[in-house]
Amino acid sequence: MQRLAILVALALPLCACKKSPEQEQAQAQADAKAQVDRICDAMNDLSLLYVAGLQDMEVESLDEPAGTREKLREVCKTLPLTVAQCADRLAIDDATCDEALEQHMGMTDSAPQGTGPTPRWVVETPFEAFDMAVSSDGQVALAGEPGLAVVADGEVRWSVELTGGATRVGWSRDCVLAGVGGELRCYDAEGKASWSTRVAKGEYGWLSAIEVGDEGSITVITDAGAIVRVDAAECAASSEDCATPVATVESLGGASIVLLSSGAILGSSDTRVTLVSATGTVLASRSADYDASVPSGELIVVGKEVLRANPSCSPSAEDCFTVVTTNEDIELVAPVELPEGVVIADTYGVIRMVGKSEWKIDAGNDADLFSDGATIYSVGHELGLGDALEAPPRLRAIDPRSGRTRWITTLGTQRASLLAAYLVELRAGSLVVATKTQLVSVPLE
Repeated sequence: MQRLAILVALALPLCACKKSPEQEQAQAQADAKAQVDRICDAMNDLSLLYVAGLQDMEVESLDEPAGTREKLREVCKTLPLTVAQCADRLAIDDATCDEALEQHMGMTDSAPQGTGPTPRWVVETPFEAFDMAVSSDGQVALAGEPGLAVVADGEVRWSVELTGGATRVGWSRDCVLAGVGGELRCYDAEGKASWSTRVAKGEYGWLSAIEVGDEGSITVITDAGAIVRVDAAECAASSEDCATPVATVESLGGASIVLLSSGAILGSSDTRVTLVSATGTVLASRSADYDASVPSGELIVVGKEVLRANPSCSPSAEDCFTVVTTNEDIELVAPVELPEGVVIADTYGVIRMVGKSEWKIDAGNDADLFSDGATIYSVGHELGLGDALEAPPRLRAIDPRSGRTRWITTLGTQRASLLAAYLVELRAGSLVVATKTQLVSVPLE
């Protein structure tokens, strides 16, 4: 009995020292919190600014207002340990920190799940393009300051120099339509002008938009906002009476436009977004102070809102523009609408899905968004500050349901430009991207 009592006495301290799983977890959390507090209390100014950016806090100065540093230190102390460690050492191009930051910010994993397609071809362009149009068989027409060019199967088929250059370009069957000064010209497969008709009035008038409808009808907008319908067959026979003025809407001059299914026009300029009926009646107009995207079908970003245009509305009716979604950090990038919701661009290259599916991903996006219905396509830069400044641009394919990256394909060999806009068109089973010096075609089928 005495021996048993001694064994029990020896065992009691051992039992008291052994902690339950819940106690061990609580102790680990307390140790991590204490470590975070130490890191944040000793954090330098650059790291505190890193924390501010991480938490979307607008901080112009750490000195004003008084107590800004202390406030950021308290915010820092709410971060997970790994994130605080990354902020403390200003982690850049660190895979562990990238993953931790994505999780902390509620983003999906930006790593590709598979290998992307190899570009069908990459070609050096004869000039920097202002506008681009892809034909149904994959030929690419480029308009720029020197003139006009056509690329097919990775080769420059022809190019012509034009006085004053070409402002806009489009395709009408085998005809390359080009805005040259105030004229609309048709160039054939050899690069020769087969017909032309003057559309813009005045010596210095020019064409700001050329749109070809589903039935082959051609709508031209001049710099003064004149809407003109052009019959290509009549122009080929005689250029005298082949252009029919419809109306003049000044706010369409110089605007980016799309033709809606009804023949209505949705236009976006630096100062105004305008919805115009097929007969030239202004249905609705919204002011824009350099804060409107180019139209994407019936959708357009204005300020912090994605609006839907209703071409069937009565003039000045409230339902001419309806708000689809609002986001404080939305970028002026053409959105995409899918059954899962509306895809918009958030700040710093982030893409966000709003609707039935909810996700966001750091995609490094630098261009308007595109979709074939099954995949979202984003053209942008390599993630990570160092790589972004040196690597070529990339095409990212995103699953609209999960927000995960299916694959990434490198576009050409020239380094990405974080300031220049890319020309992008999705057509004929390919996505074509024009950079400042190269044209790239990526097969999607």
